[in-house]
Amino acid sequence: MSAKVKTATGLILLFVFGVISGIAITLIIEGGMINKALANPDRGRQIVANRLTRELKLGPEQQSELEDILISVQDDLQVIREEIEPVIEEILTDSKNQIEEILTTEQKVDFKKMCIRFEGEREQYRKMQRERHRHRGGRGEYGSGHHGPNWQKEE
Repeated sequence: MSAKVKTATGLILLFVFGVISGIAITLIIEGGMINKALANPDRGRQIVANRLTRELKLGPEQQSELEDILISVQDDLQVIREEIEPVIEEILTDSKNQIEEILTTEQKVDFKKMCIRFEGEREQYRKMQRERHRHRGGRGEYGSGHHGPNWQKEE
């Protein structure tokens, strides 16, 4: 292989590695932001508001209106989560029972321990959601009072 081919190949590999590294770092950072948003919905709302404000160069009045919209959406989604939670619980219980059927006795013991840990984590999340929702105070049943979960106009 000539020196030119080696140099070109090296530069191409360096470029490809840089692109892949950039994508990986972006995914890690955005994944971290998504995890923070899920763990703390108010923080997630702040992240969205800050990004929209910065990228769209929103003025103070627009920022205030955006905050109301995001709070309303967040509260609407909470109502929907509460409505579908029983269905989710049923699906999770059914899947847990199906999984237990394929496990050995020893695996069932470990699986039950895992389920207890998982349920503890889910309960902490639900508690945090209830607490956040309760502290909204004075914003009406669905948040800002703009609309409920069926906010689209019928045609």
